[in-house]
Amino acid sequence: RLPGAMRTIENAGVTIAGLQEVHGPQATALAERYAAKWGMYPATGKAQNRVIWDRNEWEQADARLVDIPYFGGKDVGMPLVQLTGAADSANAGQVIWVWSIHNPANTNGDAAAHRKEALRRQLATMTDLAGTGTPAMILGDFNDGKDGQNASHCALTPELSNAFGGSAEPCKVPKKDAPIDHVYGTKLTWANASVDNSTQTSKIADHPLVVATT
Repeated sequence: RLPGAMRTIENAGVTIAGLQEVHGPQATALAERYAAKWGMYPATGKAQNRVIWDRNEWEQADARLVDIPYFGGKDVGMPLVQLTGAADSANAGQVIWVWSIHNPANTNGDAAAHRKEALRRQLATMTDLAGTGTPAMILGDFNDGKDGQNASHCALTPELSNAFGGSAEPCKVPKKDAPIDHVYGTKLTWANASVDNSTQTSKIADHPLVVATT
């Protein structure tokens, strides 16, 4: 499935991507087959969340794993990466933080409380980044389709902006956003956003590809 996923990402013009549920064989293939074009953090280990970037467009300047409650409330480090535009690219001079996250689903009991705590930490971290004046985005699987007023859009806006718009006060999710996969940002302006469901119909993944342009 990985070659199809990477083709879909590249065909969409994506230069930075947040990946979730990256398992061992996929992580190995990313590191061995795609390292010439795509940088990745974490580059090794068993982390299921990764941030990847086109080496022709971006360079890693900083990176860390930030603990977020996952299944059963257990803290799991999720990658937050600072990228700078490559000197000879259209992004030269630009700096951005990208955080790939995955909040827990209700697979084993009610994870709503853990998602609420995850959103609290995510907002706190993003607010700290915004305070530096550097653009930042958080993206991934928020598993919040049935959380109502506790969903990510209500918890993160208006401090952050949803790539698909929507109302912050009162909280109203945008109609064209994906059900649980979202992109939020701060200190940036969104140009457009789209949801590509071909990844599901072709069985590349069980989620759509969500693309946002700043």
